[in-house]
Amino acid sequence: MDVAACSPQKAEGLWWDDCGMVLQAGNTVYRLSRNFLAMHSPVFRDMLLLPLPEDAETFEGCSLVRLTDTAEDATNFFNALARYDFFPPHPLPTTFPILASVLRMSDKYGVDGLRARALAHLSAVHPTTLGDFRALPSGKGENPLIDGLYQASAEMVVLARQLSLDWLLPIAFYRLCELNPHPHIFTSELALADKERWLTGLRLLEGTENSKMINFLWTPRTIDGCTSKIKCSEERLACRKEAETWGIIGSKTAMRQLPLDLWDHGDWARLAVCNNCLATMMAEHSVALSSFWDRLPAIFDLPSWSALEQRKLSCCPTV
Repeated sequence: MDVAACSPQKAEGLWWDDCGMVLQAGNTVYRLSRNFLAMHSPVFRDMLLLPLPEDAETFEGCSLVRLTDTAEDATNFFNALARYDFFPPHPLPTTFPILASVLRMSDKYGVDGLRARALAHLSAVHPTTLGDFRALPSGKGENPLIDGLYQASAEMVVLARQLSLDWLLPIAFYRLCELNPHPHIFTSELALADKERWLTGLRLLEGTENSKMINFLWTPRTIDGCTSKIKCSEERLACRKEAETWGIIGSKTAMRQLPLDLWDHGDWARLAVCNNCLATMMAEHSVALSSFWDRLPAIFDLPSWSALEQRKLSCCPTV
């Protein structure tokens, strides 16, 4: 039976008249080479070895294979297979929708090269060490992939859950908490347990964890070796009171300020304290950052960093 009469849409750039097989995903059809697909995917290779029944569907005279994948995923995946520059390796930029499609499809169809490329992109912007996190570009527009991952928000958590990429989750949840709590979070595909993790984590980050991160501003009240005790104490107390408002959206920036971002390098210039107090507070802030990083997975009810790193190594040893 030929299904051309159903008028599915031919995928632009993925329809070659000299190829003998048509695949359909949703209402989109692709005319591709059997050998090309078999060369890249062991799953397609095994699938295409199966004999077709006598009443098999055809499209414009070619055998038709129906896929259960979405048209968006299939289109992005086939483009990534056919065009090297469609989904370039890290650190060249890509977009989250393309990356998610390629990762889902390459995982499903056993295309290890594309899967490794996608995981390299994700791992680079979801680090498991504080040093790597602090080395990430900080401003919007510096890295299109980072911007895209912030915009993806809940979708990033869903993708990590779908493919058991647990080491991505602490940073994915953290970034989700940074955003204004839009209704889409509650209506998204996030599992109920992950919505609870997000909400519980957000409350902890905004409250207890933000407070711990700026404790160095007033604890201890007097620092040993201070050369201007009254001035330094007043300056630190005033700055602490101001910093308490930074976790509120619309105060310091448009995004919610959470522990890893609450106090940044530029904030040290606002402190008119003696050199000894400044050096001591810098050291205390560094300790607070490291302690928070260690606690971050547990805030979202996730395994420790060391356990997550082991899962990452077993899942993608080359990343």
